[in-house]
Amino acid sequence: MTRFEFRVTDVFDIRGRRGLLVVGTVLQGIARSSTRLRDVSTGHSFGLLGIDLHCSRGPDMSGFALLVDRAERDYAQPGRVWVADVEP
Repeated sequence: MTRFEFRVTDVFDIRGRRGLLVVGTVLQGIARSSTRLRDVSTGHSFGLLGIDLHCSRGPDMSGFALLVDRAERDYAQPGRVWVADVEP
């Protein structure tokens, strides 16, 4: 198993998308669309619906956005860190 770690920086709820587009920085590892994420501060576990690329507004952004269910809105807040154990 390898560890995936992601810090949330922005969240967008775009009409027509399947869920929330959560922009952030990949701190470690690689995720897959079937990855189960876990919020570090609460331990809450939830599924990843998809992975997108985005145009960054600055050099400090990773260029990735994760798509998660709108029901996870409370956990999709800037500053949150999500982790997962991913099969290599």
